[in-house]
Amino acid sequence: MTTSQLVRLLIACAVLLVLAGLVYFMKRPAGSGGGGGSSKASRVFADLDVNEIQGLRIGTGEQQTEIVRKEDGVWAVSNRGDYPANDKEIKEFVVQLRNLEKQQSMSVPDAELGRFGLATSEDGENAEDGEDQPLQVELLKGDGSVLETFLLGGSRQSGDSKQGRYVRVGDGKVHLVSERFSGLKPEAGEWLSKDFFKVEKIKSVSLVDPNPAESWKVDRADANGEFSLADAKPDESADPAKTSSFKWMMGSPSFDDVLTAEDAKKINFGMGAYGAEITTFDGFKYVMSIAKVTPKAEEGAEEGAKAPDPEYYLKVDVTGSLPEKRTPGADEDEETAKALDEQWAAEQDTLKKKLAQEQKLSGRVYRIAEYTVSSLLKKRSDILKVDETSVPGVPGAGNPGNAPGAPGARPGALRPQVVTPPVEMKTPAAPGNPVAPKPAPKPEMNAPTKPEPTKPEPTKPEPTKPEPTKPEPTKPGMAKPKATPQNTEKGSTEKAHPKPEPEPEVAKPQMNKPESAPPNAAEGANGAAKGKSQPQNAGKGKDTGSPKPAKPAMPKEKPAPAPAEKPAESTSESELLKALEDLEETLEESKKP
Repeated sequence: MTTSQLVRLLIACAVLLVLAGLVYFMKRPAGSGGGGGSSKASRVFADLDVNEIQGLRIGTGEQQTEIVRKEDGVWAVSNRGDYPANDKEIKEFVVQLRNLEKQQSMSVPDAELGRFGLATSEDGENAEDGEDQPLQVELLKGDGSVLETFLLGGSRQSGDSKQGRYVRVGDGKVHLVSERFSGLKPEAGEWLSKDFFKVEKIKSVSLVDPNPAESWKVDRADANGEFSLADAKPDESADPAKTSSFKWMMGSPSFDDVLTAEDAKKINFGMGAYGAEITTFDGFKYVMSIAKVTPKAEEGAEEGAKAPDPEYYLKVDVTGSLPEKRTPGADEDEETAKALDEQWAAEQDTLKKKLAQEQKLSGRVYRIAEYTVSSLLKKRSDILKVDETSVPGVPGAGNPGNAPGAPGARPGALRPQVVTPPVEMKTPAAPGNPVAPKPAPKPEMNAPTKPEPTKPEPTKPEPTKPEPTKPEPTKPGMAKPKATPQNTEKGSTEKAHPKPEPEPEVAKPQMNKPESAPPNAAEGANGAAKGKSQPQNAGKGKDTGSPKPAKPAMPKEKPAPAPAEKPAESTSESELLKALEDLEETLEESKKP
């Protein structure tokens, strides 16, 4: 044998020794003490063989829960009709017991047990007021005999936090351990397996309400579609926004407790109960009965105390109709068909196991929370689409008294729309004024050959806006008609010649004034009727041409007597036309050489 071969042999032996040691430590009995005496002595249950544990009995006082391991290895809750238990929690608890180590040990007299939360009712006066009863745990053998008994008391207070828990074992000693055992509770419902049915790919949902008028049924054509009302009346349809929750209904329901056979007989699933049926695209059918029970108030309860919340109970029967063979597609080749058949077969196996598991729930009565069935128990009126054209309160669509906010109005109704018809406002004519509008003469004044003088003519007799572009001799002629539309003599025209410059300014504002402010235009006409031709009048016309300077020009015209002159506005249309004709004649004469 060469040196290299010898080295390899030694390495192989070393590896085998290491593996053998690992196997030994893994397969050694649980109560063998671990590595040495000190390790065994540090454990609370040093001699406990966890493989002998075939049952648990946990409780405080009269409330107890018993869990046993059946022949098939499944843990079940005895006082819940052997309903399956949560075996995961049980296994974790057993492992904690095997590895439970002492942090502190002490001998405590019975009179001091209350300080550690370990005083039982048997201790009488030793139990302190307000202290919770310790949790008693019994480990049972397969024949029902007690393997080990211990008490779990309170926790050690360290500042604002609690650490570990006090344990009292059969030898009477009290040990402080690091485990809190917070999941260890005496209520049977805490130990039940919470595996429940799960509804998937819902095809149809129906509800039979205690009030027949509120019953309903919805269905859909495919797993991605919206639900429609199967039994809809001519004026009814389901609102997708209100039925969208049906797609995930009962997707992961839960329950709080399971009733015993004796307690289940006390629940009335007849009159006053709900009936529901859900079918799926996989061929499952869930038939449920739901009872709503309001507990009686406790004896001696104070007046006005809150009434107990209602409790809900559920029964479910699950059936299934699974196809035996897949229906192949039209264009499948041999290879594709084989792959699809294998996939379909695997899915069917999963569905068969699911069906078998859920059928075990049949015949049981479960206490559930309200939110578990809140979507299923909707009223028919809660899932209907509201038609805006038939909502009470909308004009022409019903009784306005049912509008939102009115007494007896249905909650959720649409707010009615109020339409106000257009109101036509007519301004009455001022007394004494002619019916015909003042701008009427405008087309007649546009008749002259010169458009410049005709623009101001409709409302004022001083339409001399274009005159600034003409020679000065014509401007005085324009001032003449403004001063005295009734006096059309040439002498008055020559009198106006000395001040040709103010007159074009007068013409401009008076042309704009009739369009923006008819009252000022009328006032200009009144001034023309008075026959006063002064340069001040021309200045006034200039001020009134711009909105802002109009106010300072008014004091020159003596605004005080102005209200008294307002009756002049009632001048008839014929008089205005006559004044305009005279003005036109004066203009023509002034142009002659």
